[in-house]
Amino acid sequence: MLWIKAFHIVFVASWFAGLFYLPRIFVNLAMVPEDSLAERERLLLMARKLLRFTTLLSVPAIALGVWLWWGVGIGWGPGNAWMHAKLAS
Repeated sequence: MLWIKAFHIVFVASWFAGLFYLPRIFVNLAMVPEDSLAERERLLLMARKLLRFTTLLSVPAIALGVWLWWGVGIGWGPGNAWMHAKLAS
């Protein structure tokens, strides 16, 4: 169980880092002068790699979350109505 928790922390921290850094790359890309092609290409490459990395983290995480919620039934049953109330609000 501790390995699962450790992987969860690493994956969530990595996903959030990508989630917050990608817009910053886009801001830097918008501020690049028109004549600086090398810098523009470098930022586009960084954005592509970061988007691919965060997608590789988020798609399996979403699939696992849906499977745990619907397939295994985590969040269903007695004492777990908080999830339904939170999603409904």
